[in-house]
Amino acid sequence: MPALAIFYGERITNGLWTSRFNTYKRQGQPPPAQLSQRLQRAVVEGYTMNAHREFPVCPASPELLASLIDQGFDVTGLGEILPADESIVLGHAYGSIVTQLSDQN
Repeated sequence: MPALAIFYGERITNGLWTSRFNTYKRQGQPPPAQLSQRLQRAVVEGYTMNAHREFPVCPASPELLASLIDQGFDVTGLGEILPADESIVLGHAYGSIVTQLSDQN
């Protein structure tokens, strides 16, 4: 499993907030705090996880990937990201950044 992945596709789709976020519990840890409906809605919208959206990206060049590999980086290239289910595509960690960079909300 490479340490770094560079996406070279032309568009990427965000994931959805689902009930799995509300029920996720780490083994041996106290239950997570429940978010109020208002706060949860703000979080979901802020992370763009309230509806699937496609975002344009600036594709990486094959030369960039080849150069990183030649320099010894543990890297792979992704032309597309296939969802494992309806909720998993581009994760919540990227949602607020993507909307700020692309002005798509």
